[in-house]
Amino acid sequence: MPLLLSIGGALEPTTTKHTGSDYSDVEVAIGKPLGIQILTFFPGSNIKEWGKKAEIMITSQVRVGPTNEPAPRMVNMMLRNYKFKEAEPIRNYGGDIYGDRMLYYTKAYAGQRIGVTLRGVEMDKVDDRAWNGIISVIGNIGKIALFTPAAPYLAAAGLGTKIAQTLVKAINRNDRLALQRTDFSFDEENQTILQSGRYVFWKGGAISKTMKSRYRLTGKGDDISNIIVDKNDDSQWYKDSPYFVLQMDSKKRKSYEDFEIGAGSAALLEKWGDKDTGPIILKSIQKIASQVNDAKQLSEIRDHWKELKDPDSEEEKKNIREKIDARTELLSKDNSELIKDLLDHYLK
Repeated sequence: MPLLLSIGGALEPTTTKHTGSDYSDVEVAIGKPLGIQILTFFPGSNIKEWGKKAEIMITSQVRVGPTNEPAPRMVNMMLRNYKFKEAEPIRNYGGDIYGDRMLYYTKAYAGQRIGVTLRGVEMDKVDDRAWNGIISVIGNIGKIALFTPAAPYLAAAGLGTKIAQTLVKAINRNDRLALQRTDFSFDEENQTILQSGRYVFWKGGAISKTMKSRYRLTGKGDDISNIIVDKNDDSQWYKDSPYFVLQMDSKKRKSYEDFEIGAGSAALLEKWGDKDTGPIILKSIQKIASQVNDAKQLSEIRDHWKELKDPDSEEEKKNIREKIDARTELLSKDNSELIKDLLDHYLK
């Protein structure tokens, strides 16, 4: 899927650092928070599907840093009875749609490359009992339940076996409406640049040149925000193909400060989980993930500390120190305070 960045609604290339973007007041920077969220998903207006209602699911995977292992998959939205004939972009979850817009959040970004995979899929039909059971249980387990590796454990956590199997089947189904894979880099040349703003991904239907010249992304001052419309006629919505709209910024989100622990828990579940122990393993894995996270951050701090011994310039020294500070913020509270005290003493 092609990718463009919205600058005041205009669609621009993503390999250029832009100023004055829609969210320039919360620009991405080392040591600041980083949030990636989905604003819109348009499943498409496939003529073959007209008259049909479908269950729609959005999932995401976000891989951070130089690792070969795939990231755990997260369920960001499940919607019943989507009508292809009406072809409405999915923008609001209201009070009845299961979902979480946040794809990724860290309270202190350390400059890593970030890989994002988005999937919009059509699920099998789910009856009311199964649907309500899924929503009820995953809503009570906590953040880790948003990640798909937790799905097989939900039966032991109170969700009936058949209902849990329904969820697992939906997650693994390959009837994709849209698939997007993109790597974002903070300071690498000739790459898609990680910067604050709204990103538009679309599945064919128009080349980038046409999208830039003919369409814009709605925003502040428009009746409906975060949809693609004709530049000359707001009533003409882009419906040639499915698309996603994402937003990146450095806004602080206190309720998501443990997001990375949830992702780490999900990754551990895939490797070491025992489906028969249900909620016990879910809670234990979350504690272990916190310890694993601290070990990872301490290892990175050690490597940056070595780099501080022989920096090429004062600018590089400043950059390394910012990365150390960012890694320290990602430690659990007790360890974070201890390391901060040590660093303040030795890096005076």
